Amino acid sequence: MAYLKEQEGKQLKTYDRLRLHLPKQFCELILMPFPADFPTYPTKQQFLGYLNAYAERFDLNPVFNTTVVSAKYDSRWGVWLVKTLGLKNEEEIEYVSQWLIVATGENAEEVVPEFEGVRDFGGPIVHTSSYKSGEQLRGKKVLVVGCGNSGMEVCLDLCNFNAKPSLVVKIR
Repeated sequence: MAYLKEQEGKQLKTYDRLRLHLPKQFCELILMPFPADFPTYPTKQQFLGYLNAYAERFDLNPVFNTTVVSAKYDSRWGVWLVKTLGLKNEEEIEYVSQWLIVATGENAEEVVPEFEGVRDFGGPIVHTSSYKSGEQLRGKKVLVVGCGNSGMEVCLDLCNFNAKPSLVVKIR
């Protein structure tokens, strides 16, 4: 496993009240169920603890602060050749593996729609990847664009902090 660690264990692109969006039974990893005392929708801290326990139990050692430079399939040998580059020491390593899993996070890129009047708005425009909590928005009117999992969670969080959210949904 090679991936970037955002900042010493901090998940910079997650909001404080984040929970799994699916019931835990759909998110368990093989050979290790969630602890029985976990709620149906574990918190991000519980889920991260579970992932760390899983890695420890099965001796998985992720490589942090590393980027994948290339991944090529060698059909002659039936293996993947994956080249990585360490971000701190610029060390190049090539891994050879029978399998390759690309888990880059399909929602890693911020999408902020353009619409009439958005450039004239004087307040902050915050994507959910930068949102932490509604604490700073107490008593304020907040427009949430989109009703996916994150949009709904943010609306609930805003309500919990006595903000006044409105939800806008695009109809096709």
